[in-house]
Amino acid sequence: MTTTPSDIDHLYDSEWHELYRIRRRRHRLVGFVSTLLLVAFVAWTLGQAHFRLSLVFNPDSPAVNVEGQPVPRPPQRVLHDGTWEVTYEFWFKGSMRTVRASIPATDYATSESRPDAMEIIPGESRSAWTERYYTRQLTWPEQQRAVASLLPELRAIRTSMRLDSDDYVRLLNAFVGTIPYDAEEAAAGTARKRPCGLLVEGAGVCEEKSLLLGGLLAAEGYDAALILLERDDHMAVGVRSDTYAYKDTPFAFIDAVGVSVHERALEYQAPVEVGEAEKVYKSTPLVVPLARGGIRFGGG
Repeated sequence: MTTTPSDIDHLYDSEWHELYRIRRRRHRLVGFVSTLLLVAFVAWTLGQAHFRLSLVFNPDSPAVNVEGQPVPRPPQRVLHDGTWEVTYEFWFKGSMRTVRASIPATDYATSESRPDAMEIIPGESRSAWTERYYTRQLTWPEQQRAVASLLPELRAIRTSMRLDSDDYVRLLNAFVGTIPYDAEEAAAGTARKRPCGLLVEGAGVCEEKSLLLGGLLAAEGYDAALILLERDDHMAVGVRSDTYAYKDTPFAFIDAVGVSVHERALEYQAPVEVGEAEKVYKSTPLVVPLARGGIRFGGG
């Protein structure tokens, strides 16, 4: 059989049309898959936007951080029968914990009316004056009651979790660290809240949070101190330790501003590990003992 030029043209046209149909089917498939991916992406984006908006407009939404851990809600406070009932949430060892403080309104008023200035005793050293200035604040009755109001629930958490003495320090640090940092007060340089006022107002700076954490540690029998870093305009807390030593002190360093919680943003930072300074501070530490001869950190 002889193949004519017209036969060759016919075969060529048939193969070309078949190749065209195959390519067209491929293009349709690619287009269909691309459309599905685009729809999925738009749906995911809208879902994320709705989730974030729900956090803003619905404070009861279970916010999570980038690691998927829940973000504690800001402190909730209610004045009931002359008592401020304040509820705090904080994340510790894989679960959200809740602690409540009960502060009589009269105690809060007394705390706010306390004078900040303190006289200098003739011949008194600067370090002695500083120690007296801070320790006296924890001896005032309203401050002692404020610290004591937290202990039953904190101890219950310790018991339920079977925490040793070191982990109990971490628990106390996680709780105090969760109290939001008061950036406006820090900028104004007006830090003067004691534990009572800090708990009611639900926000504070490093000095105020350190005083609360130091008071809790001292009340629970730890050999605790405040660590004043004047050149850095910062204060931290220490627990005497044979394992950790911050600079030339015998204390494990605890930064009470280890957690940042913001009501309108998905931010949550875990507490700085006890004994690890968040940064290298330049100051020579001025140690203010709060309780001597108590429990040490690093022994379990």
